[in-house]
Amino acid sequence: MKRDSNKLNTKQAIELANSFGESPTRQTIINWCEDYNIGSKVGGQWRINKKRLKLLLQGKTWQSSEKKSTKNQNKK
Repeated sequence: MKRDSNKLNTKQAIELANSFGESPTRQTIINWCEDYNIGSKVGGQWRINKKRLKLLLQGKTWQSSEKKSTKNQNKK
């Protein structure tokens, strides 16, 4: 089975964040997945989109997170 090189596990995501000068915990990475739509749980394991995580670490955003923010604002 071929692994998607654009998907990271939580340990790899933490290592990538460390290279950006951040020190997130595993729970922080999971929170980012849920809050910013950068990853999802597949078969009991979190799979984080490498490109979206990099954008988040650079302080940038993308279309899907903006939509999620809009949905959350409408629920209030």
